[in-house]
Amino acid sequence: MPKRQAREQGYIFMMVVISLSLLAALALWMGSDTSISNYTTGAQSQREQARYAAEAGLKHAHWQANASNCSNYPNLVSTALDSGGELDYSAAFTSNSGSPIEIIATGKTASGGKVKLGRWLQVFSSPENGAFSASADSHITATPANSNYGSLTKTKIDSEAGGKARGLYLFDISSLGSESTIVSATLQLNIEDPNLLAPLDISVHAVNTPWAQSGVTWNQASAGANWASPGGEYSATPYASATINIGASGLVNWDLSDLVSAWQAGLPNNGILLKASGAIDDSIDFSSRESSDPADRPKLNVTYRCECGRNCATAAFCDPHLLSQEIHHTATLSSLGITKPFGMAYIPKGVDLAGYSDETDGMVLIADEGQRLLVLTSIDGSLRAKFSIGGAAKGFTGLSWATGGNWDKHILLLAEKGRSIYVFNSSIFKRATLGLPSNLIANGISHISTTKEGLYNNHWLFVGQERVLLGFNHVAFITDQNMNLVHKINLPASIKDPQAVAHIANFDEMFVVDSGSNNVVNLDFDGNELSHYSLNDYTTGSVAGFAINTEACQHISSAIANDRYFSLRRWSGCKAYYQDNFNAIAYDGSDGAKNWSASLWIERGEADGPSAGHIQVDSSGWLITSGPSKAVYRHFDLSGHSLATLKFMYKRAQLDDAADFVIAEISSTGKNGPWTELARYEGPGTDATPASEEFDLSSHISNDMWLRFVTADTLGTDDAVWFDEITIEVCPE
Repeated sequence: MPKRQAREQGYIFMMVVISLSLLAALALWMGSDTSISNYTTGAQSQREQARYAAEAGLKHAHWQANASNCSNYPNLVSTALDSGGELDYSAAFTSNSGSPIEIIATGKTASGGKVKLGRWLQVFSSPENGAFSASADSHITATPANSNYGSLTKTKIDSEAGGKARGLYLFDISSLGSESTIVSATLQLNIEDPNLLAPLDISVHAVNTPWAQSGVTWNQASAGANWASPGGEYSATPYASATINIGASGLVNWDLSDLVSAWQAGLPNNGILLKASGAIDDSIDFSSRESSDPADRPKLNVTYRCECGRNCATAAFCDPHLLSQEIHHTATLSSLGITKPFGMAYIPKGVDLAGYSDETDGMVLIADEGQRLLVLTSIDGSLRAKFSIGGAAKGFTGLSWATGGNWDKHILLLAEKGRSIYVFNSSIFKRATLGLPSNLIANGISHISTTKEGLYNNHWLFVGQERVLLGFNHVAFITDQNMNLVHKINLPASIKDPQAVAHIANFDEMFVVDSGSNNVVNLDFDGNELSHYSLNDYTTGSVAGFAINTEACQHISSAIANDRYFSLRRWSGCKAYYQDNFNAIAYDGSDGAKNWSASLWIERGEADGPSAGHIQVDSSGWLITSGPSKAVYRHFDLSGHSLATLKFMYKRAQLDDAADFVIAEISSTGKNGPWTELARYEGPGTDATPASEEFDLSSHISNDMWLRFVTADTLGTDDAVWFDEITIEVCPE
């Protein structure tokens, strides 16, 4: 669907919604037990009628904002709600752009009733369209059951009453991020062979198990890994179906809006399986991703929208913070033939690197200084390939893969002991040599694709040393794509020997490996330490290489001294013990393993409940904190656990300066404290994208723990910080 057409349909839909809302409000008022004439006296009835009008004004203004594509929200002047002029409303915005916004609506009656309502609401941009090509496809047959067809230019669907051929397709939509709101999603396949003997009904099912195009068969999902049941593991209930008629040709569509929305909500995306339920032995062929004509290849067309200020196409989908870790994979460097691994880079899934790719987890590229090789492995440390770069470079110190900018899909190798950069394309062909600023020596490099604030998008991040008059300073520094210095960061004195660095999209943070202490240190872009963990539990040698798997958030390291390659993941023994996702306008939300409903959020400074006031739960699923000297508390018991982590999402709204803030605090000795400040969310700023926070509570564990959010004495009524997905995660020993 063309973008303009999609937008017009979206506006028409919203106009229908607002019209229905107005009619519903009017009907509710007019349909009460007694007619309006019986309510012309009495202040209470006047207020109720005015409230209905104000609610209609909020809905009308919200529709106007959603139809304005994130800017220039128009205030509503006095608008009649009924033809007789008995009711009218007006509405104004406290900000005319962005999201969330506060709307103040006033409802009035002809007899003098008046009610003013204020509400913070999310606003969305106009719908956008994305077309996703299949990242893998194939078909599987009951006979022969062990044949793979992943390299064919066609996929076959054969009736379940006949040969039983089923189609498999995988579409990687992770670039949309979890913040995108799906409007519609349509699977599009092109018919190659229309010779049907009867109409064929083809249903679409969600696949429950990962599979690989190069190894999938009727019996196995990938090489060496069988399906639990031959023929694939998939949802019994189809998400969509379509009938292919005799003589049909061209494109066929299936509505997969519900399935793609489910993927966005957390259902693992292992692709789809298509099967035919015709009563006779009949089949049809569709063009595969190997088709010579790109127009015929499988596509998933997605229309989505974003909350104003967010970039849904690059929303973060990986939380890289590992406050608790465990070994996920381990291997020896000697088994890979590696002698000096100075530099590691994560290669995303689906990337073709000199003929090698991985559709499930991606791969790792390791720079071996000892043999001047680039060594490609799977995430588990198994060898995939070795690439010789001869005398093109020496003195390796770091490695990175670019995911955007001038060197998109290129390898950048730090060489000449951190003074030069050699650029190779995905075929391992040298394209360029770049120089660093003369007073800087780099030990590690990472590509910055996107940041939270957008300041350093498509820049380069380095750690190393800065030459000064009396020696060296340990620094991190950011350059533009031409290696011009744009930001220098003095590293904390606790970092003795920075050897590697990694960045994750949409974070204004970095992860620095300090071989002096063998710590992985999480820093912001001003050099402030946010957290750290030790690698000494996993290796006896100093770590020389480090990368982060941006799909699964594994931290991958290599150490020469004890011949070790290993990856760490978040401790799988952890679980969301207490959790409140604010799915209802209530203070007893309980979405974790432990029932939290008996302990309610408690307001301080007001007592008007979760649906009103400065402290409230919004209908869009956020806890809002605003106004001066307010607070909200909740109790929890972590006795019996040794490790605990607090996590939540937050976003600021219209904070003017540093005097506008909300503090997150913890107490392990009861509601009266003392309180430990975890973080302060202050102005100036309105966050376009929610940010995630994570705090180690292990040193605070007790049976009388309290979490609270406290507003500043000077916080205005229009200033707010929103919180969501509040989770206390515990890890049993």
